[in-house]
Amino acid sequence: MSWIGKKTVAFFPVVRPRMDALPPDWAAQIERRVYFDPDSKGADVSLRTYIHTTSYGRADLEGVVLPIVEKDQIDVRVDALSDRTDSLRDQGFDAAAIVMLGGPGAGSADCPGFWARFVMLEKVGVWAWS
Repeated sequence: MSWIGKKTVAFFPVVRPRMDALPPDWAAQIERRVYFDPDSKGADVSLRTYIHTTSYGRADLEGVVLPIVEKDQIDVRVDALSDRTDSLRDQGFDAAAIVMLGGPGAGSADCPGFWARFVMLEKVGVWAWS
C-alpha cells in the first residue's frame, strides 16, 4: 500500500447515454462497493476493507460519490475529467476515479496518480490498483 492514513477519493459515475443502461441505484452500488460489499459468504469485499487489510490497518479511505456525468463518447479516457483536478484538490480530495458501466478490462490510472478509471464489473483489486 502506497499511503498511510486516510485519503479522500471522489468517485464520478460516468454514463455514455447512447451505450449504457443507467441503473436507478448506481450511486448506492458505488457506495456499497467502496464501504461494505458482502460476497455470497458474507465476507466484506469492499474497497475500503481491501485497502485497510492490505495496508495492515495503516491506510483508510473516505469515498464520496459525486453526481453522474454524461459523456457522449465510446472510449472515455482516464483523463476525461482532468479539468476538475484543481477544484477537487481545493475541496480536499486526494484522488478521483471515473466509474463506468462497460465490461471488464477498462481499469487504468494516470501518472502522477490523481485519476483512475474502472468499471463496476471489475473486481475490487482493479479498483484499488488502478
